[in-house]
Amino acid sequence: MRALWKSESGSLVFRNLKEPEVIAPDDVKIKVLYNTISETDLRFRRENDFYSRAGIPGYEMSGIIADLGEQAVKDGFEIGQRVSSTPFLFCGKCEFCKRNKHNCCISLQVDSGSLCEYVVRKSSQLVIAPDGLTDKMICLIEPLAVSLEAVSKLDLTFGQSLCVMSGSFEGLVMAKLASRLGALHVSVVEASEVIRDLAKRNGVNHAIDSRDLDHVNQLHQLTDFNGFDAIVENTVDLTYLNHAIDLVAKGGKILLTNSSGFGKMVSTNSFNLIINNISIDTAFLYSRQTMNLSAKILPTLHLEEFIMKEFDFSESLRAFEALKSGNYPRIAIKMRRS
Repeated sequence: MRALWKSESGSLVFRNLKEPEVIAPDDVKIKVLYNTISETDLRFRRENDFYSRAGIPGYEMSGIIADLGEQAVKDGFEIGQRVSSTPFLFCGKCEFCKRNKHNCCISLQVDSGSLCEYVVRKSSQLVIAPDGLTDKMICLIEPLAVSLEAVSKLDLTFGQSLCVMSGSFEGLVMAKLASRLGALHVSVVEASEVIRDLAKRNGVNHAIDSRDLDHVNQLHQLTDFNGFDAIVENTVDLTYLNHAIDLVAKGGKILLTNSSGFGKMVSTNSFNLIINNISIDTAFLYSRQTMNLSAKILPTLHLEEFIMKEFDFSESLRAFEALKSGNYPRIAIKMRRS
């Protein structure tokens, strides 16, 4: 089968690889229809970072079941079903998995990516796509689950304020969800004018240009210098953590969500955290339950415009070049011609 291959240096080439087959009873073979890609797929040369390893990139996919084992049939799957998948395989046996905290699984495994013609996943990794979603939109089930897991940790209540630093797909979705939950003021800090405009069309009250030297003061003014009830620090630059500490209200919460700052150190004044009762939390991955919830909620969110470009599989290299502009929360890659 034809597959896109990413080296440790970040270079991309097409390769012909052996087509995977069903071996275990819970294996499911999927004919891949679409992928969506993000800045995560651009990462390379980082120790212990599964996104940056050499191999097939792409972690957000849709496809049709082509073959499956006996246990997968018992689990409710059948040939011809449209599905999405998580690349993460949770053990289901550790204490965290038993408590539905799969994102803390101590034996977490990560499968190869899905920018190829076929993949084989375990039935526990799959979600059946709801009716009404296009093959392209099904890809967003997985990244939406990331946002849902994060928003659940914010504990936002009606009338509160939220600031999201960085208008990535996950950041924009968190802002949109917060607006729907009744947040009074939702702000996004983002360098791209294209994404700032997208944010304002999706429930964001204020979209601030992060390149503006006065942007921190602008954010202070939006809350009359009282601070935001919650701040999502979603940038690749952890020095923004100090901005977040300065901007969050007393008793507020800061949520760290972007692992692209992997291995970086940042200095901060813990005294300010303590006397202002500021809490810091993190959000990483999601549970199986959140994936299922994502599939149910996605049709109601109308995120079609978050996928701003589409390329054929043969044009994958162009798709990754376009991604580097920072103007596209998601880019779709169509794996098969009609």
